[in-house]
Amino acid sequence: MKITDKISSFNRKQKYTYFENSIKFTPYSKVLDVGFTNTESGVANYNPSNITKLGIDEKDVFEKKCPNIQTAIYDDFFPFPDKSFDIGWGSAVIEHIENREKQLLFLKELQQMHHAVFFLQLSI
Repeated sequence: MKITDKISSFNRKQKYTYFENSIKFTPYSKVLDVGFTNTESGVANYNPSNITKLGIDEKDVFEKKCPNIQTAIYDDFFPFPDKSFDIGWGSAVIEHIENREKQLLFLKELQQMHHAVFFLQLSI
């Protein structure tokens, strides 16, 4: 694993812990984790059967490592009906969407699909 991947993984885990401590949800809450990578390894202390990971790249390696976690690929739209999840979670993903118009559509869809959204975006 490259050092940048290790740093990114550590950073994401720290943010996920902040998310867990900030949003009150139960082991039965359905969570959409927006922005996973194929090389990522699982989720923090959460019930894998109630979490779905949404990414933009390949998912085959991740699915082999974490077969109990559902995955989906974002291709300019969310492949789920409105209010499919209780909570939407994402960190530093908006910059991976190609332009402002699509970014706004992404945020609107994210809001429509969840009862609550927790989205961290840091810009430097």
